[in-house]
Amino acid sequence: MLKNLAITVLVSGLAALALSACADTLNENQTLDAPRLSAQLDREHSIADGVGGLELTGESTELTLSATELVNAKVLYARVAYDPAALHFAAGETAAERLEDGMVLCIDRPDQGVVEVGWLLPRFGEREGVSGTQELCRLRFAAGASEVTKQVLRGPDGVYNHIDSSLSGDLTEDDYPQLTWVERLVADGSNDGQVTVSDYTQIGQQFGATPAATGDADKQARDADYNRDGEVGVSDITVISQQLDVTLGGYAIMTGESAGSLTELVRFDRVAMFPTAPTTIDGELRWTWTGSTELAEDTRFWVHAYDRDGALSAYPSDYGVLIEAANPTFTPTEVLAINVPSGLPTDGDGNYIVLLSEWSVDDIDGNAEPFAPESLQLTATVEIVEDPGNTYEDSEHLVWYVSDGGGLAKVGNAEGGDPSDLKGLLTFVNRGRIEVTAQIPGNFTKTQTAGFVLLSIQDLALSSGGGSGPIAANDGDDVQFAIEGTFDWDGLDNGNEVVQDLTSWCNWTATPTPDTATYAIDTFAGVLDTTGAGGAELVVRCEYPRTANVTLYDNQRRVSNAVVVNVN
Repeated sequence: MLKNLAITVLVSGLAALALSACADTLNENQTLDAPRLSAQLDREHSIADGVGGLELTGESTELTLSATELVNAKVLYARVAYDPAALHFAAGETAAERLEDGMVLCIDRPDQGVVEVGWLLPRFGEREGVSGTQELCRLRFAAGASEVTKQVLRGPDGVYNHIDSSLSGDLTEDDYPQLTWVERLVADGSNDGQVTVSDYTQIGQQFGATPAATGDADKQARDADYNRDGEVGVSDITVISQQLDVTLGGYAIMTGESAGSLTELVRFDRVAMFPTAPTTIDGELRWTWTGSTELAEDTRFWVHAYDRDGALSAYPSDYGVLIEAANPTFTPTEVLAINVPSGLPTDGDGNYIVLLSEWSVDDIDGNAEPFAPESLQLTATVEIVEDPGNTYEDSEHLVWYVSDGGGLAKVGNAEGGDPSDLKGLLTFVNRGRIEVTAQIPGNFTKTQTAGFVLLSIQDLALSSGGGSGPIAANDGDDVQFAIEGTFDWDGLDNGNEVVQDLTSWCNWTATPTPDTATYAIDTFAGVLDTTGAGGAELVVRCEYPRTANVTLYDNQRRVSNAVVVNVN
């Protein structure tokens, strides 16, 4: 059994009385001659199969508001007009003994000279409505002018306007930032953008429900729990009174790294979003803001409500949303050059020399690895339609291929997949000269070509002063080492060998005996400083390759022959 109770709330000069009562439907204007009181039915928000009319009965200022000729009435709204210059609203009473027989909300609007009345059956969606005649409430007025206090327009903040994880962002086809979010203005159960007496309906519909039990998808239950205490009940009526007439001016779009350091970007007014009246989508009041320019860089956006006077609320959205800027849309019009990794030497014909890490002789330390494919990542400098005159580095929007006769070399053109299929990735297992071409799709005249000489190592020769040691040095001497590599074009002993100085391509090391001896070696230049190594033996080696211009899929380094230095 639900208990009978009454609640009176005073907020910003508005007197609100919540009563339990039985009631019937409402009719159009009916006036008592003195003191000029009338009642009018709000048919738009009332829920009934039929309503005959309203009746105001009583003597002087003690009045009873009743609805007549009701058919299955579940929710009724009316306005009782009075002269605020002569009267003021004093109290409301109900004859109902049980809350389940009906609840009444009366809100005095002295600035408008009306008392707004709402009557409904708790859980009206699950039960039959009232038919016949029903007393809605008893109203008492007193002589003397009403005290009219202008309600202060305020920005709903805290629990009064909550933007939660519904905030999301994306880029439009034109690369403009776009944000969407759901307005959750507390006590606006109808989602029409304003808190009014008619939001009483959602309380009646969900009365007794616990939103936590119904789940997040049950939006009506979540909206009707206006005070967010986990249950829809009489106490939620108070929030309607507190929030009466609250509406938003709009939202400020903010940017920044956190909620505590925001810069206002632009204001998005309610009238701009809803020129006529707010409209819901699937029962939600959803906002969508689209920026007016392309997003140039990754940006975090926040949304901040403001009231009809333009004052920002105390809190922005719970979360900022990061929108990533799109990469420029490439429509290449000209290929200007093929770009290769830095550090590759060239021969006299302008071919890039690629020194492979494999060799075919057995007298070099560490030569136990099978031959492994290697690769170079190539890009090209291009011009694009969207930004003529400027150049960009690109590989994904071009067609790549190796000229005929390239053997086992290829350049990937497929999207994704194995690394050897990536666009611009040159893979090879062969020796010799190849030509790589970058072409604009569909246009065989818009190309650039680069030549490469692929050489596998045949021999490594480490020496100092032209000799392979052992050599003698005095404590404190600087000993210069050099290393040369013999590289083969085709794996045949036919004179197609190239000797290349590798001194700056190696990672130099030295091992002292005894290990307490001090020394220093330039890792990149091959210069051994023997200071502190008197009486010791130093064994010098070079690990090849040091350079990063070739990707070794087996990730192994090859060690050169050793040169012994005896220090006096």
